[in-house]
Formats: sequence, structure tokens, C-alpha cells
Amino acid sequence: VFPTGLALSLDGETLFVANNLGDSLGIIRNLRSTRELVRVDLRRDNPLQPIYPYGVAVLPASDGKTAKVYVSCWNDAALAVIDPNNPSKPINRIPMDRHPTAMVFNAAKSRLYVVNSNADNVSVIDTAADKELERINVRLAEKARIGSSPESLALSADEKTLFIANAHSNAIAVIAL
Repeated sequence: VFPTGLALSLDGETLFVANNLGDSLGIIRNLRSTRELVRVDLRRDNPLQPIYPYGVAVLPASDGKTAKVYVSCWNDAALAVIDPNNPSKPINRIPMDRHPTAMVFNAAKSRLYVVNSNADNVSVIDTAADKELERINVRLAEKARIGSSPESLALSADEKTLFIANAHSNAIAVIAL
């Protein structure tokens, strides 16, 4: 299934795995005991069109459980939003730009930053509304051609700066938030 992304629940009892070639999210519960595996199919209506899930981000609930799981779906230009407590529930999807990959939350978990690798930008997601607020261009120059290929990102401790690794331009974009 070629796992590409991992995230752990806040209590350390559940592991979420993006199964890239399996077009699914694996949910492994009870890690310290009996281990139970549930697979959530991320494909849309056409089962022949691959989704290629890539990254996983876990949004904790106020009680310490997991409220939502975000999966970047590389070939679907979308984030899949899964309710881990009801994995058979229909999947909500947030439209992204081309090839969403890595993700990082702010400390309050109110914003999720998502790299769109084949579009040279970062989407900013409102996690309460599950909507995109804006897209931040991370090219070397405002009018440069697409091809920087952002692949990873990090948020500074004071949350005032976003760092994006642009693989093909061999550079780090530094964005003041």
C-alpha cells in the first residue's frame, strides 16, 4: 500500500497512515494491545482514478480524543476530512491546488497550512469551517514559472514565519504571516 504519511492520536493509542498506492487511510487502534485495523477508502466515484494520499494531520478534540483527520490527496487536488470515530461516514473534501502534500497546524490548531507541490503555493485552511482561506505563492519571484516544487514546511515557534522547502529551486521560501 506504500505508506507515505503518519500521524499519532494525542493519547498515543491510534496511528493514522496514508496508504499512497492503496488510495486509503489506515486507522490502527489499540496500538498497545489487540490492534484493530480499519481502512477508509478515499477514492471518489471512479475507482480507476487513483487518489494517492500523501500526508496525514490529526486535529485533537477538546476531550483529548481525535476530532478529525486530514489527508492530503495528491492526485485529487483535495484534502479528505475523515471522522475517525465514524470512518464509514461520507468523506468531506476541501478543494486544494495541484498535488497537496505536507501539512502543519498552528499551535491553536485553528489553521492548517498545506503545501501544493505542483502549484508552488501553500493553502491556509480554517479548521473550524474546513474551508480554504487563502493561497500563498512560494515561487522565487512573483511572476516566475511554476516549478519550485514545495515539498515540506515548518512554522516558527512564534507563528509569525512560515518556512517552505522548494525542492526544485533548491531554496527555502520564508513567509511573514
